[in-house]
Amino acid sequence: MCEKIMIQTEYIQLGQFIKLINILDSGGMIKTYLQDVGVLVNGEREHRRGRSYMLVIR
Repeated sequence: MCEKIMIQTEYIQLGQFIKLINILDSGGMIKTYLQDVGVLVNGEREHRRGRSYMLVIR
């Protein structure tokens, strides 16, 4: 499944991105999920919802 997401800024925080793509319903759920499980970002496990990522268009 592939979905295009429009982002207006050069950087986005992980928690904001997860909320934007509607995987989890609230900021509290995102915080708990990232602390307990984490997500893979570029092949590495990430638990920090405030981590900012630079957007790269390929």
